[in-house]
Amino acid sequence: MKRSLKYIVCIMACMPLLQGCFKDVVEYTDFRISVYDQTESNGEFVRSTDLETYAFYVDTTQWTVKSYEDAVARRITNKTTGKTQTEPDAIGEFYADDEYQVTIRLESEMSMIVVVNPTLKLFAYRNYKLPINLPAVDTKLYMASWRQSHSVAGWRVVNNFYEPPTEEPTPPADEEEEPTTPPADEEEEPTTPPADDDEEPTPPADDEEEPTTTRVTETRATETRATETMKEKVKVTEKIMARMSPPHRPQTKMITQKTMHDKEDYERYIYNK
Repeated sequence: MKRSLKYIVCIMACMPLLQGCFKDVVEYTDFRISVYDQTESNGEFVRSTDLETYAFYVDTTQWTVKSYEDAVARRITNKTTGKTQTEPDAIGEFYADDEYQVTIRLESEMSMIVVVNPTLKLFAYRNYKLPINLPAVDTKLYMASWRQSHSVAGWRVVNNFYEPPTEEPTPPADEEEEPTTPPADEEEEPTTPPADDDEEPTPPADDEEEPTTTRVTETRATETRATETMKEKVKVTEKIMARMSPPHRPQTKMITQKTMHDKEDYERYIYNK
């Protein structure tokens, strides 16, 4: 009997220690989201005031949200079979005044979370794998209506109403057309002066012709004067030869003919004679 009491006492003493070894395992996570809106590329992010959140216990590799209308209707589609689901496994709660406006409790190993933003007409979705013993997770989501669909921080933000900015590039096009005319004028203006510059050098060509003609004329005049002088001298010589005696005439004629070819010898002969 005493031994039984001892065993009971030992068991009672170990119970507090055993309780620490067998704590309850947390099998859920409160997924809390702080959502911000942006309407312009350089605008400020402001806290969202209208959101709807829900989750399906499926994997995003097999399921997707096809359109904004499906997101509003809480409809997801299987990528392979085309099958749809419209009853979420979890619905989020929205508290506009809280730091994290949206809270949704997830209790499955894999979840597909969907956030719908009616103000911007955007929706976002992501995969989430449930951790062990993590009762709460805080995250942020930024949604911009001016951007096309994109992925950021694990979220896929979809904008089915995105329109490329076609009107904004119009002013740059006008600015490009304005400077087009001046360059054309600038190119035409310098075109005329070079043509004039090419024509101006024409006078030097005339200047070159003038000295050439003058030289030719002077040369011809000099030759003419020299010829006339020679003719006068020949006449004088003939007169002198006529007065001389016959024996000297052949020699004189020979000298005279030589002198016609050599002006200096003839003059030297006449003056020495």
